[in-house]
Amino acid sequence: MRISILSHSSNRFSEIYARSFRDRGHQVQFLSLEDQPLEIEDVEVRIVVPAGFRPLETSARIHYLAAVPRARREIRAFRPDLLFGLYLNSAGLIARLADHPRTIISARGSDVYLHRGKFPWPRVFRWMARGSVRVHAVSEPLRKILVDEMHIPKSKVFVCPLGIDSTRLPEIRFEQRPAEGELLVTRGHGRTHDQQTILEALLRLQSRGVRARVTFAHAGPGVEATRNAAERLGLADQVRFVPGYHQNELPALLTGCDAYVSASLHDGTSSSLLEALCSATPVVVSDIAANRSWIRHGREGLLFPPGDPEALAGSLERVITDPELRRRIGAGGRRIVLEKAERAAHMDQLVEIFSSLP
Repeated sequence: MRISILSHSSNRFSEIYARSFRDRGHQVQFLSLEDQPLEIEDVEVRIVVPAGFRPLETSARIHYLAAVPRARREIRAFRPDLLFGLYLNSAGLIARLADHPRTIISARGSDVYLHRGKFPWPRVFRWMARGSVRVHAVSEPLRKILVDEMHIPKSKVFVCPLGIDSTRLPEIRFEQRPAEGELLVTRGHGRTHDQQTILEALLRLQSRGVRARVTFAHAGPGVEATRNAAERLGLADQVRFVPGYHQNELPALLTGCDAYVSASLHDGTSSSLLEALCSATPVVVSDIAANRSWIRHGREGLLFPPGDPEALAGSLERVITDPELRRRIGAGGRRIVLEKAERAAHMDQLVEIFSSLP
């Protein structure tokens, strides 16, 4: 097959899909919605937005529309069998406007959750679905919203998580961890990820005399707000900020922590969570539908009510002070990923669906 991917070059999922399709013998074109290079051997990369456009650094979205004629030209020249647009509210919309007869739009999580019930997005998403051959969702809860709330035909929506490459994240032995209350957060700093709840939970642990320190390892927009909030709460000595990280550095970050934490208010299938589970890192995450797809409380991790710092503090105290609990849920998380989330199997499934399209 010849596959065109329309997405943002700074999004690491983009490169994963491009490499996975290429490695399965398909010819791949990558159309970038930001003026940022992406170099992948044997993948044709084209930038289809005006020079200098960085969507994560500006609220202006008019430049996205300029991508439509450019994307159409590149697609005509490449003549793909299929066009795959990641994120409904950006690349998915541009892919639909590009009007390729075999378009699949991909719902990732925030693109749906942040726009559900907000006029005119549900209507826009339905229009996009009508003009696409299929709609891809990365989790079952996300599929349910698309079908039940946005009234996209059930027959059009299929679920296929990105999964995780367990060969690149080997199990981290229990004895390798510091056992000093070191907590790791690799999620972003937007409202969706609710870092404030993590900081307030840390404050409660401090008042109880429970030793804990949080490392925020994501350097995206909003990091300064999290840093300022930590200082206002008097937590500067218990919070560390890492200026981003390369995937090759992730095993070291995970080895250096006793637990992974996420307070997300909603999600698709979190690759960050799967990475932590894959490495046998104990996880403490919000009790949302996306996380319940992978975690049973007390078996693969601990769940707490979203936005509840007191409950989060209680869960963190348990995991920090109980070595046997850390060992048990860490092993359970590794096991569930190997059983349900191997990337190779999911990518094979995705390519099989692509190949079966009329």
